[in-house]
Amino acid sequence: MGYSVHTLDYAVRQLGSAASFPDRRHVLDSEIKHFQSMARRLYRVFAHAYFHHREVFERQEATTGL
Repeated sequence: MGYSVHTLDYAVRQLGSAASFPDRRHVLDSEIKHFQSMARRLYRVFAHAYFHHREVFERQEATTGL
């Protein structure tokens, strides 16, 4: 649980940081590494949640169609 919360906080902080992404309309090549790192970390959180708590996803999908 701690890793998941930490990872989500990290992603929100990075995406909202003017220091990391000064121009929100254009991403420089040097900033791509931040996206790759975030994507890898968020994938781990999502994969764990989906494979270990699949029934929650199925219930939500049945309710909302998402």
